[in-house]
Amino acid sequence: MDWIALITAALGTITAGLELARVVRRERRDDE
Repeated sequence: MDWIALITAALGTITAGLELARVVRRERRDDE
């Protein structure tokens, strides 16, 4: 298994998830 590829993919997924959470929080705040 290519560990570097696995780690890179995992970090990319986590980063994307965090960015998505930030956007969702901003939109929820705007609705209130």
